[in-house]
Amino acid sequence: MRSIHTYRATIFLSAFLLFLVQPMAAKALLPAFGGSYLVWGTCMVFFQGVLLAGYVWAHLVMGRFSARRSAIVQYILLAAAFLFLPPAFWRLGAGMSGEHPYTVLTWRLALEMGVPFLFLSTMSPVIQSWFSRSGLAGSDNPYALYSNSNMGSLSALILYPLLVEPFMTIPAQGRLLLAGFAAMAVLLFFCVPKRETAPSSDTAGRGEEAGRVPGG
Repeated sequence: MRSIHTYRATIFLSAFLLFLVQPMAAKALLPAFGGSYLVWGTCMVFFQGVLLAGYVWAHLVMGRFSARRSAIVQYILLAAAFLFLPPAFWRLGAGMSGEHPYTVLTWRLALEMGVPFLFLSTMSPVIQSWFSRSGLAGSDNPYALYSNSNMGSLSALILYPLLVEPFMTIPAQGRLLLAGFAAMAVLLFFCVPKRETAPSSDTAGRGEEAGRVPGG
């Protein structure tokens, strides 16, 4: 089962879920907070901040550990993410208690969505790094997987308003997210290189590029 298609599917799914989480959270927030610039600005800053933290996490983990050891770290982060799944979206939109909206929004987003979103943010650079060490055909150019990340994010942005939001309740959307993470756990297992090889010098020299995915 382990082939380039496994890596492509994993990156596609991670990007799909990454861009599915954000409109789900917005859907839960709107009834209580409305659509003011402060709400949207706070959400944008939060998700972009966590995305950056995910890149830093991936950079540190992949720079310090072998693929096998980094897989253990990723599964620990994934297990932590499962503690927050399915998300309690209803708590995001619970009544405000008098604090500044920025404080309330940031705290609730961090509490309910922070860890799952952080995990998803790390996946593209981690999977590309594992693929470059896998020794499979095409592993000398892991950046080809970048197109799968773009397709995953675009698919989520198109399908959420067309199929997910109109036909699924917030709790059902949370269960959909849980199912996606369960599939991710399975795919992740098959992406860990069995016989790790060192990336080529050209691949290593462009390591920063490997971790880039579109922002949230």
